[in-house]
Amino acid sequence: MRTHIGTAVNREDDDMDQKSLSGEGSTTHSVATPVPGVPKPVQTTVLPAEVSVDEPPEPSRIRRPPDLMRLLFETAMIVIVLLLAVPGASTTTGLETDIHKSLTIAPQLFLSTITLLTNIATAVIPVGLAVERLFRREGRRVADAVIAAAIAWVAASLLNLWIDSDTSPHWLSEVLTRHLNSSTTTPLHVYITTLIAFLTIIGFGDRPPLQTFTWSCVFIYAAATLISGNSALVGLIVTFLLGRTIAFGWRYVRGVVNARPNGHDVVASLFDAGLEPVSCRWTGETEDTRRYEADTHDGRLLDVIVLDRDRQAVGLVYRLYRRLRLRGPAQRRNLLSFKRAVDQEALMSYALRDVGIRTPRLLSVRELSADAALLAYDRVEGRTLDRLESAELTDELLTRIWQLQQQMQQHQMAHRRFALDSLLVDRDGQVWLLDLRNGEVAASALQIRLDTAELMATLALRYGPERTVRVGTQVLGVDAIGAALPMLQPVILT
Repeated sequence: MRTHIGTAVNREDDDMDQKSLSGEGSTTHSVATPVPGVPKPVQTTVLPAEVSVDEPPEPSRIRRPPDLMRLLFETAMIVIVLLLAVPGASTTTGLETDIHKSLTIAPQLFLSTITLLTNIATAVIPVGLAVERLFRREGRRVADAVIAAAIAWVAASLLNLWIDSDTSPHWLSEVLTRHLNSSTTTPLHVYITTLIAFLTIIGFGDRPPLQTFTWSCVFIYAAATLISGNSALVGLIVTFLLGRTIAFGWRYVRGVVNARPNGHDVVASLFDAGLEPVSCRWTGETEDTRRYEADTHDGRLLDVIVLDRDRQAVGLVYRLYRRLRLRGPAQRRNLLSFKRAVDQEALMSYALRDVGIRTPRLLSVRELSADAALLAYDRVEGRTLDRLESAELTDELLTRIWQLQQQMQQHQMAHRRFALDSLLVDRDGQVWLLDLRNGEVAASALQIRLDTAELMATLALRYGPERTVRVGTQVLGVDAIGAALPMLQPVILT
């Protein structure tokens, strides 16, 4: 979908002829000294809202991979808690008794006051959060929270009826309930399940103190129900996990309002950086990035990479598997942190250019939101290794690629993601490095060998194994190539 809002605006105000360089990075335009009797030239400036943006339409709601991961995690935790509770039933019963006896020593007035205050807090804070969201015109989030809470109430009530019936396994009732003198506690606490589901969806608006206080009140309220004999310890743990499971399940099925930065946000951020784009085009998505290209007012072409937290979760299951299989320096550090990925790419870009290794010049790093950032590079005209014709895959080019790896070894740097699309060949046949998010400075010997192995496997896809190894040994030496051979394992390679 192509959008274009407004047209160029002519500014003739004298006080706008000279723009000083501000802390936000706005540009300085110098103008010629006015000549008496000569009309003053008219300046034409394009504003962010007037820039042409070409990108496909975004859905109004999206399903976020992190919600699915949290859903699976909470479900697995419920299963684990129940399985551990079966052999440890006597232990949990003794723990409940010890907690009850130790807290009965405390003054009754103190316990009653704390219980009353937490009861009020757990009733007032959710209402206050909902009113605030409505005031900020986030009615859809409030509706989602209410629906999740209703589902949690129904689910907990139905599960309680089933567990108390004769059709449920006997062990399930034993681990989730607590037998008193004349009665048995409810397996799952319906109110706490409902409250946790509501709070999980409504959120706290990036206010850690309020979040900590609220969850503390919920835990104190749960402890009060345990002390008073209204719930069992395992039942409360499963209650908490069930509320979270229902909340994440509903949020994944329903989706969340799409708040990811779009092309207009990219344009506004580039303006803040003083780059003054006149057009912006979406060029595609990879596993963990969205890409744009932008034409600037002074004729430059920019490659813009957008990193956001949602896309960082793509492929998380396989990355977790790699994390479990690999140890020490072999692990890639930015498993979940998109902020670290941004910092790492910027650091690698500056470090590589400082030692003379070709990589596109990083012009700006900007935060787009709390969960997204962009990196703007000068465009280098060329094609990645996977787009070259077979006739262009010469031994000279192969030697240059291996020499690039030799330079990185000399400066103890590792790329950690050598792939066909991370090696760019320009019009002069020079090789440039792209996609630096996984790179390492002051790399260890193991990380350098891993880099060599990955580059060897990547080049073999286009050049063939024999040709790749032959040129590699000529550049790096037999020992370096031989030391990398044991690293040729699927779990290590990109």
